[in-house]
Amino acid sequence: MLGDAAPHLTARAREEIRSITGAVVGMTETLSDDDLAFARSEARAEVDAADSD
Repeated sequence: MLGDAAPHLTARAREEIRSITGAVVGMTETLSDDDLAFARSEARAEVDAADSD
């Protein structure tokens, strides 16, 4: 589960998680450390991209 300090996931990040795990974001699922790292990095990249606009 992402921590409270994690940025909210975008639709793109949710779709990536769904395609990797078959999970629907918002449901309680167990993700591997690699999946969580990917989701966090994707979310951070999207936040950083939005901040640079």
